[in-house]
Amino acid sequence: FFACGPMEVYGETLPTEIHTASDYMSQRTKSERSQEEEEDEELKHFQTVMHSMSHYEQHSCSVLAKLRQQWAHVSDRHKALVPDMAAHYDTVEECIRQNQRFLQLLVEPQQVFLNDDGRFTATTSCTDESPVSHEAPASSSSHSHPHSHSH
Repeated sequence: FFACGPMEVYGETLPTEIHTASDYMSQRTKSERSQEEEEDEELKHFQTVMHSMSHYEQHSCSVLAKLRQQWAHVSDRHKALVPDMAAHYDTVEECIRQNQRFLQLLVEPQQVFLNDDGRFTATTSCTDESPVSHEAPASSSSHSHPHSHSH
C-alpha cells in the first residue's frame, strides 16, 4: 500500500516514509531490537554493579593485604613515626566487613532477578585465604614516589 500522508495501522500512526508492509515490519523490528539491546545493556550494567557490591570485601581485603605487606617492609625507625598503623589496619578490616554486610543487604533481594550462575556470591573475607600473596616482595622498594597511605 502507498500512503500520501500519515496512515494508521493497528492503531499506530505510521510515519510518511513507511510506504509498504515490509517497511513497517522492518521499522518495527529495528525499534524492538534497539529496545532489546538497551535492556541487555541495562542488565549487563546491573550485573556489574551487583558483582562489584558482592565482591567489595574480597577486593578491599586484597588491597589491605598489599598495604600490610608494604608496611611490614617499612623500617622500624619509620614505623615509630606512625605507631598505631597496625591497629589502624585492623580497624579498616572491620570497616570492610561492616560495609560488606550492608552491601549484602542490598544485593541479596536483587539476586532473584539474575541467573543462578554464582557470580554474586560474596566470597573471600579478610581472614580467608585470598589470591594475594602474603609473602614478602622480592625487593624492598615498593614505591617509586614518596607519600603516605593513611586515610
